Amino acid sequence: MNKKLQRVWIAFGSNMNNPLEQLKTARDNLRACGLIEEKASNIYQTAAWGYTEQPDFFNAVVRYKTDWGVEKILEICQLLEAKQGRERPFKNAPRTLDLDILLFGNNAEISINSADLIIPHKYIKERNFVIVPLMEIDPKISINGEEISIIAKRLEMTGIMQIKTDNNWKKILTE
Repeated sequence: MNKKLQRVWIAFGSNMNNPLEQLKTARDNLRACGLIEEKASNIYQTAAWGYTEQPDFFNAVVRYKTDWGVEKILEICQLLEAKQGRERPFKNAPRTLDLDILLFGNNAEISINSADLIIPHKYIKERNFVIVPLMEIDPKISINGEEISIIAKRLEMTGIMQIKTDNNWKKILTE
């Protein structure tokens, strides 16, 4: 019996060791692991959040379909982070790769609150570098019953710059 496919939204972030290449590699690796990619945002450059004495981050969001449970997705994300050199010396430290599960369920309706994982992501409504790319790929989505456009209106939107790329993030496009 086949499991039902569910959607999962994953945020990508990097600010070390060629960040754009880190994001591309992680995206390729998630597809190679078996996640079915539905839609990806452009990449956005933003100042660091939390600990600000570090280089700018490059961020994006990708929506996938999968029959995996969130625990397996979390395990794969953490393995890929480690494979790409992620270290955790302190909270909000610079990183080669950060993969966060933002939302889960075909309509982003599933909530999880465990020791290892909180879905919707604990800080999703506070981070323009998550809300902007998420809104790009799913402009009508709601988070805990609140429309993303309403959430976006509350956030400071200065300091976020879209990096136009081709669909696979392989090539930066110029206007």
